Amino acid sequence: MWPQVGAELRRLVRFGLVGVANTVLTLGLVLALQAGQGWPPLWANAVGYAVGIANSYALNSRWTFGQRQLQAGQFLGFVTVNALAYLANLATVATALHLLAWPALWAQLAGAPAYTLSAYLLSRRWVFRPPPPPTSP
Repeated sequence: MWPQVGAELRRLVRFGLVGVANTVLTLGLVLALQAGQGWPPLWANAVGYAVGIANSYALNSRWTFGQRQLQAGQFLGFVTVNALAYLANLATVATALHLLAWPALWAQLAGAPAYTLSAYLLSRRWVFRPPPPPTSP
């Protein structure tokens, strides 16, 4: 059991590191398009987000979950998972703001782990699920 816990923890840490790197990439691209190229903020954000989700899929697929090939079906599942994780984030932030009356900064800080953990768990169980163990004859 403990080796499995260690392997899962390594995957979770890698997932988090990919998220940090991806945030830097996405924000850098958005700012470069907006400030450097004069793009409207919403267009810059949309392109930055699209590049970020593709980068996140590629890095998580290969490095975090050890997939050998990128697959279109997995990518669509990954996009769906990230949309669901955003809803978890949104629900957490809304609850913290409106039901718990937390300040906006605290509500946003509470939403970040909701997003990350739900994205990881859904990715692990649905998009990058491990292959079933071999059956004996």
